[in-house]
Amino acid sequence: MLAAARIQQDKLTLKESALRYLDQTGQLASIKNKCVDIQQSNEKQVQIYSFLILIDIQELCQIDAELTNMVTCKPSDAYTLFQEVCFTASHTLGVIPKSIKPTQIHCNLRLNGLPTLPSYVLRPRDFFASKFASRFYQFVGVVCSMTSPSKYTRCAKYRCPISECFGSDENTYVRLHTAGAKEAQTVRNDFHCFYCGTLLVEDVNGRIIGERLVLKMVCKDAFYEASCPQYHQSITVYVRDDLMPTVFLGGCFNVIGIPTIENRGSRMSLAFEANNILLIDQPSIPLIPKTIPQRIHTLYADRASSPWSFSSSLAYLFAPDIAPPGTFHKLKLHLLLSLMQSTQSENILDVLAVGKDTNVLHRLMMHAASFAKQQISHASSTPIFGHIQKDAQTGACVIEAGSVVLAHQGVCLLGCLDTWKKDAKERMRAATDSRSITLTVPHTVDAGPLQIYTMPLESTLWAYSSPNVRRPKADLFVAQDIDDISAKIPEGFSMVVMCDNSDHTWDEFKEASLIHQALIGAMNVKQEHPHQAIANEDFKQFIELARQQPAELTKVAQQLIQGYFVGSRRVRSSGVRGTPFPPAALKTLTSMAAAHAKLCLRKDVNENDATLAIMLYEESITARFGYSTLNVHPIPHFRDSNMTTYLGPENDLRMQQFQEQLRRFCANHDPNFSIHSAED
Repeated sequence: MLAAARIQQDKLTLKESALRYLDQTGQLASIKNKCVDIQQSNEKQVQIYSFLILIDIQELCQIDAELTNMVTCKPSDAYTLFQEVCFTASHTLGVIPKSIKPTQIHCNLRLNGLPTLPSYVLRPRDFFASKFASRFYQFVGVVCSMTSPSKYTRCAKYRCPISECFGSDENTYVRLHTAGAKEAQTVRNDFHCFYCGTLLVEDVNGRIIGERLVLKMVCKDAFYEASCPQYHQSITVYVRDDLMPTVFLGGCFNVIGIPTIENRGSRMSLAFEANNILLIDQPSIPLIPKTIPQRIHTLYADRASSPWSFSSSLAYLFAPDIAPPGTFHKLKLHLLLSLMQSTQSENILDVLAVGKDTNVLHRLMMHAASFAKQQISHASSTPIFGHIQKDAQTGACVIEAGSVVLAHQGVCLLGCLDTWKKDAKERMRAATDSRSITLTVPHTVDAGPLQIYTMPLESTLWAYSSPNVRRPKADLFVAQDIDDISAKIPEGFSMVVMCDNSDHTWDEFKEASLIHQALIGAMNVKQEHPHQAIANEDFKQFIELARQQPAELTKVAQQLIQGYFVGSRRVRSSGVRGTPFPPAALKTLTSMAAAHAKLCLRKDVNENDATLAIMLYEESITARFGYSTLNVHPIPHFRDSNMTTYLGPENDLRMQQFQEQLRRFCANHDPNFSIHSAED
């Protein structure tokens, strides 16, 4: 008797704590208002009263730690407790009819988080080994595939077929879907009446149907820890009702829910019932560094007097083990600018490198992608954009994310475009132009009306291609031809970098430098060079810091970019040898200038940033289409002997002369440009 009395007292204390929490958070008033609105509506009879209760673990723990432990570790008992509290409070306030029974109250306890303890983190190896309890866990994963919305039973009503029995009342037996319950647990045909033992009959008109999605999620380590490759298996996640609009393919989410096991004869299926799913914007950056590394800070202070030397010096010192300093200099600079991308799709800078040394291009891009927030290397066995198929068991439409979707807000390495088919290249061009991906459901999956799924393209695309060697042209001012089939591809990429020079002496220097480096590496000879002064960890820390810097476009920089855009469109489209000038150049130049300002740790995008962006873009246009309106000579590599020409005072003088020439060019072709508006 004493034990039973103590249990009742403890339960009453927990109910008081739950009521106090609902009152302090204002949710008790929300429950009252919802009941009043239902009573004032035109609905003749309400079958269930559903309440969404938001649980803040920290706030609830301050009220009652024991109740918090029940919510996290015993969700079924916590559901019953809050159900009784809401039923009693609603009846006491007189906002629901007296005929309503406790089984008609549904409380959805929505957790906003779990304690940051290892016991609350679901590890995939424990999940697939069934080493878990029926309680709340959390894990962070990336959505790799999702089904189309399907129906499930939220509520089912039963009654006793004997009219004289108390169980024949309309709302005596109401089955509600609870967290972790399967469809077979909610709707069954073996329920017996509590009063007479007769088999219950379902009232099919009393069913309430909801919608759900079935996701396949992979642990985030598969995408963010490329240095430790291992096998990762996807986890099935059920997302229901109001949580469905929050999920999307390629997104990284923190999922809070209950793991479940379902036995189907000799087969056992594991799944994760989502209670809440929270988007994680930057899963690869737990803490943003506050200061730049010491070695880079020393370089920054040494180059402070020059607006262009710091970024060029970073490119010079970048990836010396793959390409010796001076070789592939412009490609390295473009990759660093691309890594400065923000989460906004209009600031994304795609890179296409064109050169004969495709192996070096691949290694450079792989190395640079390791500094991105997320990286995906496309393989021929996986779809590029996505794939739609029919689930063999449920018959639902399953949408699998492609490589460019999985690289959400990161870098997708597309590899060599030479092996791509024409259809894939056309789809890639359309996707980069609209920054969206369109998938059509085939008739073999769904024979109904045509269904089209559209997803935003929020990843940076890096690719490389070899030049067309069938028509070599030695003239510097004659375009380097890319493969005929891929002639339209460069227009879809923001930045196209030509890595070969028409002057064969530069290519010989590049090849000699690569051979020399390979021989030194084979002989295990350690060289003490200033090129290796900045470690990869320092580069990673600096890039993470610079990427978060704001960059606001100044009026002078905007005017210079617009003047160059208008002038180039007019000059290049006129004459007998008119060459196209991409319409998207204005957005690309603005993004490149902003990226250079971030790389130089400047908050304002000034005229110098715009000048460098225009210089790089003019070099690309000149290498592709044959001549420069500003007398620019593309130089993808340079020797150590003339390093000062490209990094020191001589480079500053050359850039200043180019800037002055650019102002005159803009003033001659853009009537809105004022040559006197330059910064002093």
